[in-house]
Amino acid sequence: FIIADGITDSESLNSVSCGNDEGFWTICSDATIRFQNVGKQILTKSGKMPIDIAVTRSGDLVYTDAWNKSINIVTDSENQENISLKGLIPKYVCSASYGDFLVSMQDAMITPAFTEVVRFFGNTPGHSIRWDKEKRTPIYKPGSLGSLRLSENRNMDICVADWSAGEVVVVSYVGKLRFRYKGRSSMFRPSGIATDSQ
Repeated sequence: FIIADGITDSESLNSVSCGNDEGFWTICSDATIRFQNVGKQILTKSGKMPIDIAVTRSGDLVYTDAWNKSINIVTDSENQENISLKGLIPKYVCSASYGDFLVSMQDAMITPAFTEVVRFFGNTPGHSIRWDKEKRTPIYKPGSLGSLRLSENRNMDICVADWSAGEVVVVSYVGKLRFRYKGRSSMFRPSGIATDSQ
């Protein structure tokens, strides 16, 4: 168990993402993103607390900022590249297999807000996963405000904890629905998800 030198008892950590052997990234209660054990910190462009962070395989830090509807990529040189999203609110982010990353987002222009997962290759968006093409229905529950935490498993399936729907939704790399897991009781409300090497 690791105790970071920079964390105090009064701080609240909202997200943690692996960095390298020297430390790890956290979102702190003062709205900064800090690399614990080294003392490096990043201020968001909006000055507000980001929703989530992830570190890509190439070592870039990615954070989502719902305040200015942007995804931000911070390189080793600390340059921040801003991906501005029109009408979309980015939520949670995870690193994926090929140095790309996945972001869950909401469409702020539609009520109830549609939710989707988009794969990004650097600053370039790839395909969007929103619809079950066979059933012609949304894959994720519309209006799933703040709940779509996600992870990619070793098969490159995208696994999403949909808190509002009370289920875990798994789709293939290209977005084909594999299965839904609804838990063993009506109280099942997954608020996070992780996958291991299996």
